Amino acid sequence: MNEKDFKILENIFLTSSSSEELFDAFDTALKGNIGDLEIYKILLANPALSIEEIEMYVKILSQKFPSIKYDLFMWAAFIFETYTHVSEYLEKATEYYAKAADMDFSNCEPYISMLKNYDYDLKLPVNKTITNFIESRLNLIKCKSKIYSALAKHYGKLGDGKKKAKYLELYEKAVREEN
Repeated sequence: MNEKDFKILENIFLTSSSSEELFDAFDTALKGNIGDLEIYKILLANPALSIEEIEMYVKILSQKFPSIKYDLFMWAAFIFETYTHVSEYLEKATEYYAKAADMDFSNCEPYISMLKNYDYDLKLPVNKTITNFIESRLNLIKCKSKIYSALAKHYGKLGDGKKKAKYLELYEKAVREEN
């Protein structure tokens, strides 16, 4: 695909509010075998898209271009978390951070980002999902010191001194082992 056609697709992804026009441009990009994540980030950030449409695009892209799957899941989670005032979006952000985390246990970013979405003011069901997911993966995560530190701070915010102390101790042990 030439630069002019690429720019046309980029403009449609950026400015269109028509689901049909966006899908047609997406289909053109796929037929042109464009595997550039940056152009799809523009599409996924389009505010005209519904949750279902974003998920459809992510699913298609992750199947067609497996090499960008991790970054695609992280971007989808980021898009969903920008709408944290709606709990359904927060659940979707958590779901996509979990998908990214399951792809790369050496990367802490999905876990840390997920934990940042914990709502300390509201008792949302997704809060328990976040902590359960992270704690269930502790034996798989490679960057333990960062996760233990984040969990210690998290439990400190919750006022759970016992768990805060537990994770601080694990953090100190992990730092010694990692060095």
